[in-house]
Amino acid sequence: MERTRSYLVEKSTDPVYTYLYTDHSRCACHLMFRGELSKLLSSETCHGSDGLYSIEAEFMKSLEVTPEGKEAIKKHVKAWINFASFGDPNHEGLGVVWKKDSVDNPCFLEMGTSWSLKSGIPQPDRIEFWKRMAAKYCKA
Repeated sequence: MERTRSYLVEKSTDPVYTYLYTDHSRCACHLMFRGELSKLLSSETCHGSDGLYSIEAEFMKSLEVTPEGKEAIKKHVKAWINFASFGDPNHEGLGVVWKKDSVDNPCFLEMGTSWSLKSGIPQPDRIEFWKRMAAKYCKA
C-alpha cells in the first residue's frame, strides 16, 4: 500500500486520497467467524473489510445494522460515488474534509467508528518494518 501511495503522490497529476479503514465493528471476521471467535482472531480490522460496504451478498443480509451503522454505510458509499463521479470523495455528509495526500503534506483519512483526517502516513511503524525486511531479503 505504501509503495503505491508514495508513487502516486509523487508521479500522478490526479489527486490522491489515502485512507485507513479501522472500524473493527464492521470487520469481515465478524461475518466469517461469528461471536467470540472473531475476538480471538484480531482486535484490528481485517484486510478488505471496507469492501463490505459495496457488496450485497446473502450473508450480508443476516447482519444486524444499527442506525449508526446505516449512516456510516451511507457516508462511505457516498464518498466512493463522489470519488468515482467527480474525482473527489468529499460531500456534505462526510463530517470531515478529506484532504488530498501529497509529498509535502502526507495525510490520510482514518475511517473508524468516527472519521478523522490524520497527518503523516498510515501505520508508519509497520511500513518501516516491511522496508527493513525488503532491504534485507529482496535482492532486486
